[in-house]
Formats: sequence, C-alpha cells, structure tokens
Amino acid sequence: MKCSICLSSVSNPVTLKCRHSFCYKCIDRWIRQTCSTCDVNQVHNQCPICRALIVTLDESNTRKTRSMTRCQRQHTFSKDLIIKVHQWKRLKDMKYPPANRDMQLLIYLDEIMNIIYQNTWFFDGNTDGWEDFASVMKLKLDTFEKDGYKEATIWRYKLRSILT
Repeated sequence: MKCSICLSSVSNPVTLKCRHSFCYKCIDRWIRQTCSTCDVNQVHNQCPICRALIVTLDESNTRKTRSMTRCQRQHTFSKDLIIKVHQWKRLKDMKYPPANRDMQLLIYLDEIMNIIYQNTWFFDGNTDGWEDFASVMKLKLDTFEKDGYKEATIWRYKLRSILT
C-alpha cells in the first residue's frame, strides 16, 4: 500500500473514515499544514484525496514514535513546571501564610526539582536560552542551601548534566 502524500510505502498507517490510508506523519503534517502564501497555521480538515471531512484522527491503532510525541511531552513538561512554580510563588508571597508554609514550600520545591529531573531530555542539545536557566538554577540552589534546604546538594548532583 502506498501513501498518496509521500508516494512511498505506508509507514505507521492511519485510515480515515473515508477508507483512504496514509502514513501517520504525512496525514498529521497535512492536517497541521501552514499556508504557503500567508504563513498562517491552517487546519486542513478534509481528506487530501476525496475531500471528505476528517472529524478527528483515529490514533488508537497508531504507534507513535518518540519524535512524534516530543512536542506533546515538551508541552506537558512546560505546563507542569509553570503550574508548580506559580503554586510555590503564590504560597511564598502570601500576606498571611499558613503555619506550615515552610514545609509546603519545601514540598513544592521538591516537586519542581523532580519535574526538571524527570525531563532532563528536554535540555539535551537545546541551547536556546538554557544557559540563563542553568545559571538561575545554580543561584536558586545556592540560596536554598543557605536557607537550610539540605536537599539542594542532592538536587545539584542529580541535575549536574543540565547545570554545567
């Protein structure tokens, strides 16, 4: 079976409701294609062959590769990190903090560090602005260590690959 978009053998096949089959990457690219004349992201919601409406891409039978999910994983990482940093900052800046604020701050800080540690792949080969991030992380870990956060040394060791 040949893909009508790339004209090669279908890899990681996706069959639309109209029964036309394509490579997952090809049809995904087709759906999310950018208009060449105006550079606007345009959603093509029609089959490239018969123009039947594509309601949603049925991805249940599609095996996604690591590169195909990178964007989704980057989004999840960024979202989780931003949420935890906002929670930590909101608690830190409270005018009338709860009695156990210091313990809660440490828990949030641990969760933030854990999110970064679990997603070190995000920093591999990604140099755009990450030198600044690494220097800020080093300064924060120094500050936390001076404030008595003993785990700062552990996190510095665990995150050494992105802090260098």
